[in-house]
Amino acid sequence: MGNGNNKLIGPSGKEWYNHSAVTLSCRLSPEISAVNMEIRWFKETDCVCVYKNREVTEGKDYRGRVSLFTQELERGNVSLKLRNCTETDFGYYLCQVTNGDRTEDITVQMGSSVLSRMFDKDTWVCQSYRKWTEVERLKIDKCALLIELRNKDQRILALENEIQHLRRIVPWRRNSRDFLPPLFGGLS
Repeated sequence: MGNGNNKLIGPSGKEWYNHSAVTLSCRLSPEISAVNMEIRWFKETDCVCVYKNREVTEGKDYRGRVSLFTQELERGNVSLKLRNCTETDFGYYLCQVTNGDRTEDITVQMGSSVLSRMFDKDTWVCQSYRKWTEVERLKIDKCALLIELRNKDQRILALENEIQHLRRIVPWRRNSRDFLPPLFGGLS
């Protein structure tokens, strides 16, 4: 990343949360800004969210439930917050941070134990040393590309809608000179 010595650091031990809001801790070390980097979070091979060009795009099963700490990206905090967690959210999460042609990743696991459900903090998060297969990594990349394409499709659709709106409110003329005021060669 920045100078080639940067790495991702996950939770230092087991961290406990209430299932209503769980943070998958992840930060750059040494502390450098991640504002201009690409950050991707996956649960297994499903894309949870992508941060690219200062915009966050959520995966379809996570809309309205996930967020990054965008105000803390300047300090290298690339943690993911997941709200309203259920058992289907338990499992392995992969965080990838790309700066230029260099990508670092780390795996974080989320789970729960039967005994912990009696207490306020019923969900745990810890760093995992799980290895991802080549097939899983290909699925991960495909899923991230599909999220980015969906985001671009939504932008194109929004632009098309804006054009349609403008066509309804702006009277169309025969040629471009018709839009100019008389002083500049338009119709008087």
